[in-house]
Amino acid sequence: MRNRFLCLLISSIFLGIDSSFASAALMTLTPSKDSSIYSENNSANGTGSLYVGRTGEIAKPSAIRRSLVQFNLSSIPVGATINSVEFQFTVSISANGNPQDLTPDLLSLHRLTKNWGESTNPNVRGSGRTGAAAVAGVDSTWNSAFHNTSAWTTPGGDFASEASGTITLTRPDGPNTEYTFASETGMVADVQNWVNNGSSNFGWMMKYNDEDALQKARGIYSREAPVASLRPTLTINFTAVPEPSTYLLLGVVAFVSSVCRFRRRSVRVATHMFTCKE
Repeated sequence: MRNRFLCLLISSIFLGIDSSFASAALMTLTPSKDSSIYSENNSANGTGSLYVGRTGEIAKPSAIRRSLVQFNLSSIPVGATINSVEFQFTVSISANGNPQDLTPDLLSLHRLTKNWGESTNPNVRGSGRTGAAAVAGVDSTWNSAFHNTSAWTTPGGDFASEASGTITLTRPDGPNTEYTFASETGMVADVQNWVNNGSSNFGWMMKYNDEDALQKARGIYSREAPVASLRPTLTINFTAVPEPSTYLLLGVVAFVSSVCRFRRRSVRVATHMFTCKE
């Protein structure tokens, strides 16, 4: 009776440990840095909203806006399996400048392949129309990952040509409209790679698929938004691998459980032999 109770206890512990280390976890992060770059000059926008698309002004030539965003994933254990990711953002300035063109806009995420900078200086705060003066060696611009220090290989940023995720932005929309990049294979692959190899994590670029259409630039709340709920977020569903100590404990539990089963079998055999002799 005592052996049977011990075996049941060991089995319960084993099942409890097995289910706990295999369960998925959910984590929501805000950007560790984000910025916008301007195609017409070396302006920067370290502490302002994010901007994407092409402007269209009568008095000035049109220009392209692209945004850069990165998340610190160091809180996710190396080797964890990334099950899904969702990237959510909120519009701060809608793209309703051209009422004759209400076609939807496709916004894509592209994995950045080079490190870049963002100033935390409150004076480096651009708008959708104009950027602010970039800080040398700190801010990213259209031509440089770090202004006057490290140039992009290609003006406009170094990024993977294939989009990791794409979303359709409707028109008209309005300020405080929320959008979510639903989990896609490319997004999951990017985050998985960044978790396993943190030195490769340069984040994503957000850009329109069609950057020729005028008056369709949008503003997006950045990590500096005064209202926390308006800031971009990355929600990650992952399964962490167990610590080595957990494997050791599982091994001990399995061994003890085996011993219990062996002892029970031995008792049954001995009982049977004794009965036969009688």
